[in-house]
Amino acid sequence: MKSLTSPVTTQRDATQSGWCELYDFYLKSTITTPFGPTSVLRLTSNPAGLSFFTPKVSPESPATRGNAQNYSFWPLKRQIIKGSNKFTNDKLAIAASNVSQ
Repeated sequence: MKSLTSPVTTQRDATQSGWCELYDFYLKSTITTPFGPTSVLRLTSNPAGLSFFTPKVSPESPATRGNAQNYSFWPLKRQIIKGSNKFTNDKLAIAASNVSQ
């Protein structure tokens, strides 16, 4: 893992940098997706998809914590709804859509 020695925006723009977002959405019940039925959506903003590891904390099931997992590409957009000096008060909206155009 690379240590950040300067602001994230500088690191992001550096040559050979690769950044994407990973999301684990824990649902109350199973839904059917293009990836099959699931109660946990594991999505990435990387168009190639990504193999990574599951979280090692709750709400991830103790049986699957830290396991290798494939994250599927899905078009995502995020924006800050409310920001303040305290990180715990911030609100973030994440929108995912299957509409391609």
